[in-house]
Amino acid sequence: MLDENLADLDLRSRPDIAAISCLMVSSRRAFEVADAFRSAGVHVALGGIHASMLPDEAGSHADTVFIGEAEETWPRFIEDFRAGRPRAVYPARGHPPLDRLVVPRWDLTGSRYLLRHVQTSRGCVHDCDFCCVKAYLGTPREKPIANVIAEVTAALGHGSIFSPRSVVFVDDNIIANPGRAAALFRALEPLGVPWVAQVGVDIARNADLLDLAVESGCSSLIMGFESVSQASLDGVNKGRLNRVEEYGDAIRALHARRITLFGLFIFGFDEDPPSIFDETIAFVRETNILFPVVNILTPPPGTRLFASLEAQHRILHREWDRYSGSTVCFEPKRMSSGALQAGFTRVLKELYAPAAILDRLQTALGAGQLPVRGSPLERAGLSALLAAERGRQPAETSRLIRDLVRFLWKHPTVPADVILQLIDFHVFARDLPAIDTVEARA
Repeated sequence: MLDENLADLDLRSRPDIAAISCLMVSSRRAFEVADAFRSAGVHVALGGIHASMLPDEAGSHADTVFIGEAEETWPRFIEDFRAGRPRAVYPARGHPPLDRLVVPRWDLTGSRYLLRHVQTSRGCVHDCDFCCVKAYLGTPREKPIANVIAEVTAALGHGSIFSPRSVVFVDDNIIANPGRAAALFRALEPLGVPWVAQVGVDIARNADLLDLAVESGCSSLIMGFESVSQASLDGVNKGRLNRVEEYGDAIRALHARRITLFGLFIFGFDEDPPSIFDETIAFVRETNILFPVVNILTPPPGTRLFASLEAQHRILHREWDRYSGSTVCFEPKRMSSGALQAGFTRVLKELYAPAAILDRLQTALGAGQLPVRGSPLERAGLSALLAAERGRQPAETSRLIRDLVRFLWKHPTVPADVILQLIDFHVFARDLPAIDTVEARA
């Protein structure tokens, strides 16, 4: 198993099978790797969400394409391969159950990953126009809670001694089934493990479930607000789930429980006015969302949004590696593509400027919004890491790192990963192309 984020791939190797799974944004590289192995006579299998949405495209780079989830099709493929008759396409027959105990081979990763990711369910109850999760994974299916606990225990057994001892649950909405979520939270509590997950805004309406989440170790939640414009939400079939007037209550409910909030926002909906950028900045400042996560609307193939934009001849290109959420790939309705790109860039640069980061962090501390679980070992490890990094960074970033490390030592109950993530977001925003360059290119 090889992850190119962590190690170089040797294209001279000759495995029996090169099995590659990719997202849309990584498909160009996946196809390069596939073509290289295929030209050397290696049997190439491609799967994952992008191959499933565009199997014909994937098929031009592979000997075998998997459509859908592969728990049931992969064993059939292996049997066929050993018999010398692998098929070109293996379509999934529906969605496989998740009740078998299969713990991922965390031992193959060693201590190279900072966070441990665990999936407790697949699928989504909602059907938003811009999302392909339901098309790919269907409605939610759940792993038995005992299996989830086994996975969490195994994941925590592998990692650096300086890594946060925490878990990220990668479900699309961990509270989609509130009763099951409550049972899961009760099972997690004895482990004493901080965890992060994605939820809907509606969790704030269930105070008992939110309290259970905190008691079980919830330290951060990822919440898809999507927009501060109700008209924009209504236009993509999201308004029945998200009501802008409820956002403030939801944020206050999380802050009151010291849950760090990652608030997700998208720019580029048809109903977005040119003022949407300033309105979002003002909302983040007013509510003190520590981690605003901003993306440009990106239409994946297989969604109603992509089909609609394509029918209107508004898709600008099919360079999938630029469908990253940071680059405009369609023609907006109420602004130019250049204005959308520039507005996105400006919002991130303003929200993750050093002064803005320090202001939100200090406000969160004073209002009692930050988790209380600092670890001396994590603090020392992060400080050593950042001390070495400061000399390689521009002056503004170096000063921010210095100020954040000082903050961490002055307030030792603050989790080290909060500081690390703020620096990471700052660097991402800093490295976006300058706004005038973006506008000129557009």
